[in-house]
Amino acid sequence: RVALLGDAAHPMRPYLAQGAGMAIEDAATLASVLQSGTDIPAALAHYARQRWQRNARVQARAQRNGRIFHASGLVRWGRDRAMQLGGERLLDLPWLYGGG
Repeated sequence: RVALLGDAAHPMRPYLAQGAGMAIEDAATLASVLQSGTDIPAALAHYARQRWQRNARVQARAQRNGRIFHASGLVRWGRDRAMQLGGERLLDLPWLYGGG
């Protein structure tokens, strides 16, 4: 049996800077399930189920950011205006940095 971690399991686009972060979370989750005493195939399956949803959410946000960062026309204007008005609040992602 094999468990993939980080970019080997779920490559991230560079628009959220989370490639290493997801790899660290993967490693911590894998260590936890392997220490649970469950047989290894069941532990690996549990690991995969636990990580899938979070990694998919991070990947989707990175893809969205890429579209926004490289926007043109009205979308670019809207992005720039939103950043002027909202500033750092627009970049606050408690679901990402809080581990949820």
